Amino acid sequence: MTRAATQRFHRGAACGLSDVGRVRSDNEDHFLIDEPSGLVVVCDGMGGHAGGARASREAAATLQRCFAMARRSAGRGAGGDEDIDASEATVIVAPPRVQDPDATVPDLGLGAARIAAEAVGIANRRLCDLNAGVDCSLTSMMGTTATGLWQPGDDDLMVLFHVGDSRLYRLRGGRLQQLTIDQTLAQHARALGASRTEAAALPRNVLLQALGPYEDVEAEVRILRAARGDLYLLCSDGLHGAVDDRVLERTLALAPRDDLDAVCASLVAMANAGGGHDNITAVLLAYEG
Repeated sequence: MTRAATQRFHRGAACGLSDVGRVRSDNEDHFLIDEPSGLVVVCDGMGGHAGGARASREAAATLQRCFAMARRSAGRGAGGDEDIDASEATVIVAPPRVQDPDATVPDLGLGAARIAAEAVGIANRRLCDLNAGVDCSLTSMMGTTATGLWQPGDDDLMVLFHVGDSRLYRLRGGRLQQLTIDQTLAQHARALGASRTEAAALPRNVLLQALGPYEDVEAEVRILRAARGDLYLLCSDGLHGAVDDRVLERTLALAPRDDLDAVCASLVAMANAGGGHDNITAVLLAYEG
């Protein structure tokens, strides 16, 4: 079990918990809470323990380096960074700190969204390079999902980025909303008009996108505005596949904001009670504003 105790995180608090579940012998999930870079991310690896666990760790670490460099370059002007590979430093350049006085607020968000999309692309290329050094087929390549929130500055702007079928939820005003769309065969069938029953008959875990197996990925990237009292849940499919959204909503609506560790433990326990068929990861971010 991997635990991150409740810690301060940019106008709020965050904590996380990852558990192997009741069926699998190894945990290929990985999460990261890093206030200096403004990053919270959940990655669900695939490709067997050796590959999946490495993929999830490498993806999270690469994203952290990219977002940390973007924040640092915003503070001192664009430039290189000794902690980042030169090929990465030429791509991740933060928007200037002093904005055009005629620029609109969305312009700031669009610059941050561009950085997030590029960071995901860099993480994907990192895993592609690792796969290229191993003799394996497409189905056995290491890969990972990546779902996260990035806070590029000191205001309430957040950037959502998402590849795969991990999820981001937001509880606001007692109502739970799923902010990401599963990039799976079943969800794609629903989008094309298949009924819920028809979509349910399809394999639930067939991903249409993941970091690592393919040279190009198209991340879902959205700009959000956090509000005081928001509670964000990032989780792997080991949680949302085992616990109904209505149960998640009731649990989070009643959750004590001063004991996020206990809430994470409760969520993991519910997933294990539902069978624990997969690795389970839950990360909570409470925004105080």
